[in-house]
Amino acid sequence: MLINKIGNMTEITIQNVSQKKHSMTAEQYYKGGQSYAATSLIGNVGSKNGQNISLTFSNIKLDASDVNSIFKNATLLESFQHSDGAGSSAIYNYKWDDDWGTDSAGNIKHNVTYGKEVSDTKKNRVDDVSRQNKYHGDWSRDDRYTSPDKNNATENIALLVTSHMLLNRMIPPKTMMR
Repeated sequence: MLINKIGNMTEITIQNVSQKKHSMTAEQYYKGGQSYAATSLIGNVGSKNGQNISLTFSNIKLDASDVNSIFKNATLLESFQHSDGAGSSAIYNYKWDDDWGTDSAGNIKHNVTYGKEVSDTKKNRVDDVSRQNKYHGDWSRDDRYTSPDKNNATENIALLVTSHMLLNRMIPPKTMMR
């Protein structure tokens, strides 16, 4: 775990995070004999009175698949809680080029982390159609869906069974108010 707890009045940008395969493994990541390295990259964020919490993630390349994940519960955050209207947010966007573009050596980048949210979301909808499953910024230009296996995918993929969530538990402000 990189950060165990984040409180109020916090602005954090996390970028360029990746995990590498151990040189002796073929498909799975080496975890040093342990099942997981941590529960998630960041633990619990905020509180029921949390306010002005801003998290931004970019260029995150962590394997969130059930087989290879180094995290037990979620990839990025264990929980995120804040009070209603408190100016708090957690943002992780990636563009098609971050995933399928090429680096200076001509290799496909795949500098993204896929989570269940890609195919199962209630947020980021336009005309009741989810945009969470498409690359950021491409919505009006084309119909490319996020896909770890297929460049220019034209249909939504199902990561529901094969991936961890990026966020394990979002505690809505309305359920916290009494």
